[in-house]
Amino acid sequence: MLVAFAGLLISGTSAAGADHDLTLCLDIGTKLDAGGDVSDKDLSAARQACQRAKQVTQEREVRPKLDAASVTVDDESARRHPH
Repeated sequence: MLVAFAGLLISGTSAAGADHDLTLCLDIGTKLDAGGDVSDKDLSAARQACQRAKQVTQEREVRPKLDAASVTVDDESARRHPH
């Protein structure tokens, strides 16, 4: 079974993982933008999900939202855990 996702054809298992990564990244980014609380565990998971989603997402309509969410998640992570 092939599923179209983000302008690519990828296998069902990969699509499910990519869809989950994209959703998690966008959801946590939106929650942070709205001033919501996010646990350190959820923030870490979202940061990893954003990185994975950016590797496979190329669709022009999705990419700007993904990039913005990724920056929000990265900024919050850096704020909480300065180097």
